[in-house]
Amino acid sequence: MTVSADRASWPAGTPVVVVEVRASAETLRTRLTQRGLPRDRAKLADWPAFWQRLGAQDCAWSGARHIVVDNDTQPDLDAVVRLAGKIGQGPLPAFY
Repeated sequence: MTVSADRASWPAGTPVVVVEVRASAETLRTRLTQRGLPRDRAKLADWPAFWQRLGAQDCAWSGARHIVVDNDTQPDLDAVVRLAGKIGQGPLPAFY
């Protein structure tokens, strides 16, 4: 986060919230298939390799508050916005 904050010239002490959106392999594959975009063809053609890379990724941001959203269902985005507004008021819970 420090590099991004410096690059963007954020004032010192600017609160940062990372909203990490997660979905299962099945949900993502279904959505990519339904989307039908040419850029997704290679991902779907070798799905096991694609998911092995993507599914193993962890959020690399440090020094930021995290909100985790489960996107397998219909998330309550209003609740995510409310949580993001509570920066500086104590720890933020994961949101599933």
